[in-house]
Amino acid sequence: MEAKRKILNLLADSSSQNPMPEAALFLQLDLSAVDYLRVLTELYDARAINRATIHRDGRTEDYLWPTGMISKINYGRQYIVSTPPPSDRKAEAPITKTQEKQMEQTISKTQIMLDLLKKNGSATSKELIAASGAASVKPYLEGYFKRGLIVSEGSYSDKVYSLAPGVKPEDLVPAPRKRATPVSAATSPVEVISHTHSLRRTSAKGLGQEFIGTCVQCGQEDLTIADLEGCPNPIGITESEAVIEAVAPLAPEPEPAKTSQEAPAKSRFRVAITSDQTIMLFGLSTQPIELDREQAKTLAEFVSDKGELLCV
Repeated sequence: MEAKRKILNLLADSSSQNPMPEAALFLQLDLSAVDYLRVLTELYDARAINRATIHRDGRTEDYLWPTGMISKINYGRQYIVSTPPPSDRKAEAPITKTQEKQMEQTISKTQIMLDLLKKNGSATSKELIAASGAASVKPYLEGYFKRGLIVSEGSYSDKVYSLAPGVKPEDLVPAPRKRATPVSAATSPVEVISHTHSLRRTSAKGLGQEFIGTCVQCGQEDLTIADLEGCPNPIGITESEAVIEAVAPLAPEPEPAKTSQEAPAKSRFRVAITSDQTIMLFGLSTQPIELDREQAKTLAEFVSDKGELLCV
């Protein structure tokens, strides 16, 4: 027992991000190799330590770190809701659970788990389940796992949940819900009339034509905006859908037609005189070399100037 306590004390500062090599731990203990392996096996079977084997640069080395199961955890402390005696209870009619009630219950269980983690810094799955009354932990804290606020270590049945490194208790807040952006009056294509009832569209005579709908307050059907002038208790128009007017598609801009007067691009080439008194033309593109009158005249002048070199 003394050897186990000494090993756990040496591994107290280790974690999954900073484990201790097994060889370094053995050098700090006054145990034989047989006793050392026996104590490590007992701690590993009791799920008190974790072990990982890493192969690096042709070397294999084992690393150890504690799981946190054998620590200052008071299993006797539980969150128990006291129930009044039967004589003080009032007869209540059974309430049908709706989807909204279930959502409130889910949020309350999540909050209980978060409060326990904020208070203690870490907790086992058994503690979280006993405190909240939930069947499991993962569905209620899944969003916090994805955001990297909560981490877990250990086996499936005895996992230890704790705050991620660098996360403060006040950082455990629910993710903001996405809300749809309302359509402003400036961008709505239908004019809002302040002296009619709320109007909900039921049909339209045609795209971009007269609007037909049902009055939300009085229930009259097949009404247009003009028909709602006589409705009592004017409130205003609130349309659930916008009437989109037909817009002619924009035609692509025509490209300017090429005329026959446009001169083709001139061929680009280089002229060189080799050691065997040969004139060579090197084209600078994949197209054949075609000389126009000006280029042919320039080439002839070049050959005429270099005639003395060619006749040597």
